[in-house]
Amino acid sequence: MSWTTQDACNSGFSLIAVSNMVDVTAIVTAMSGLKAATDIAKGIFDIKSISEVQGKVIELQSVILVAQGSAMAAQSEQYSLQEKVRQLETDLAKLQSWETERDRYQLEELPPGILVYRLKPGFENGVPPHRICATCYNRGSKSLLHITDRGNGLTNGKCYSCSFEVQSGRFIEPQINRSNWMD
Repeated sequence: MSWTTQDACNSGFSLIAVSNMVDVTAIVTAMSGLKAATDIAKGIFDIKSISEVQGKVIELQSVILVAQGSAMAAQSEQYSLQEKVRQLETDLAKLQSWETERDRYQLEELPPGILVYRLKPGFENGVPPHRICATCYNRGSKSLLHITDRGNGLTNGKCYSCSFEVQSGRFIEPQINRSNWMD
């Protein structure tokens, strides 16, 4: 699936909306538990016997534990969603950076019909002219085609990221001077 900057932005915004909804639910649960604990604590003062007080203390402790559990679950969920948002922001920045880098190259056909990407004139920014692998380019990365050999009108190159090898140019028969071979 191909993602655009807009897709990434839309995905990030919907995730933030979901995270706010989940956090509110957990916080409301924790708050209602704390209110119940407060009501129980107030009711303890109206009790006259020790056994009733002990029963209410146990009930109070149970409600407090549930409220703490809800608060901890909300905090954990919030942390998890914050990490997802950070990851989406990082992915979006990489995507935007690649879009900028991608626009610096143009498709070029080398003889005999090999497609590569070449740095556009005027986009050098201090970098020497070069070609990059079309396969890696289409996968969203830049990988230089390294020249491994030249001779007789042919140039051999290799992409060390995906192991693509290319031989371009037109073969030129070597010129042999045979006029003086017997001298």
